[in-house]
Amino acid sequence: MRIRILPFIAIAILFSFVHEQVIGQTTTVYIVRHAEKYLKDTTDKNPPLSKEGKKRVKALEKKLKGVKLDAVFSTNTIRTQETAKPLASSNKLDIQNYDARELKALAEKIKTNYAGKNVLVVGHSNTLLPTVNALGAITIMAMIPDNVYDLFFRLTIDSAGKAELVQETYGKASAPSNTTMK
Repeated sequence: MRIRILPFIAIAILFSFVHEQVIGQTTTVYIVRHAEKYLKDTTDKNPPLSKEGKKRVKALEKKLKGVKLDAVFSTNTIRTQETAKPLASSNKLDIQNYDARELKALAEKIKTNYAGKNVLVVGHSNTLLPTVNALGAITIMAMIPDNVYDLFFRLTIDSAGKAELVQETYGKASAPSNTTMK
């Protein structure tokens, strides 16, 4: 009788160990817009980063210095890829492309595959706030003006799924906007 119960006890111990590793851990998602893009060629629909943008990428690296990233997500544009690449490289990660029209799928992937881990998401002015919402947090901002590049969102998701958002800035302050945030 004892021998038959032993495998069940071993499985129960293993399950409780694995369960304990995930429960109690916080997932941290850093969400940023791509850095400043090169605007001199107005016909270019997929511009690279400008000199200012490359400086902002350095500021992002400084902001996340000491953070071990477990995943880096980016849309498939030159400017988002160039923003994400240095941090992906320094963490020995490949950039995972995501579809900005499928933010719920991105959020589910992060919550499922990266629970208890640190993740960077690089997006666009019109996708940052929907990304925050898809991950379960709320922001008081209604929109991000096109000339704002310095926003840095740190979103944490606890083991119960509760999301909290901290909004900061990084790098050189973006130029004041004529656009009113509604």
